[in-house]
Amino acid sequence: MAIEKSVQIALIIGICAIVIGGIGAYVFLQTKTPSNTITVQGQASLKVDPDTITTYFRIEATGQTATEAKDKSSEIYESAVTSLTNIGIAEEKIQTENINIYPEYDWIDGQQKFRDFKATHSFKVELGVPELEKLGKVFDAGVNSGALIDYVSFELSQAKQNEYKANALKQASEDAKVKAEAIASGQNRKLGKLVSISDTSFDYYPLPIYRAEESAGKTAKEALAGITPSQLEVTARVSAVYQIS
Repeated sequence: MAIEKSVQIALIIGICAIVIGGIGAYVFLQTKTPSNTITVQGQASLKVDPDTITTYFRIEATGQTATEAKDKSSEIYESAVTSLTNIGIAEEKIQTENINIYPEYDWIDGQQKFRDFKATHSFKVELGVPELEKLGKVFDAGVNSGALIDYVSFELSQAKQNEYKANALKQASEDAKVKAEAIASGQNRKLGKLVSISDTSFDYYPLPIYRAEESAGKTAKEALAGITPSQLEVTARVSAVYQIS
């Protein structure tokens, strides 16, 4: 009898555990996957004026040792910085992008022979768009110091990127709400509260106006003669979930 009672108690406990577990799972699913919701994607696109024109320079120097190559590269860079500051460019507007040193080899009679070390130093110089007339002087200061011009582009400063990002995301959020209201109305439902929203992307691409490899023999100064700023496109997208009733 005692054994039978123990079995009965064990069965009752097991059934209770299953019921409680089922209730817990149901509650969990209800909170994680609320019913009567719709998910919409909102997007916005802005046409904006660039406020920065950026020239990207590249320095290349070689030497029989890594130190020699680096020192030659540094000498050219320091000369460029001096020349640029002399024409009124603030040092904080001259920024290093990348520095690299590596060995170079030649293949002779099927064998790899060490040639030299090569040092590269990429840096950029930023001007405000109203300073466009200084661009020729920037080219001369860099090139006469021994640097090469890679490309030039119209861009947005970080402050303007932040400003336009906020505006674009706001418009994308409004677009998402409009879509949600239209979908709810089309189903004879009413739009409820916002459950969640997240930004899925913010895109902005500078506009290249000169590339050395595409210059067809022209110097940057020649290629950019008469160039005026063109508008850039800023886009944003959000994903929003709304309740409907």
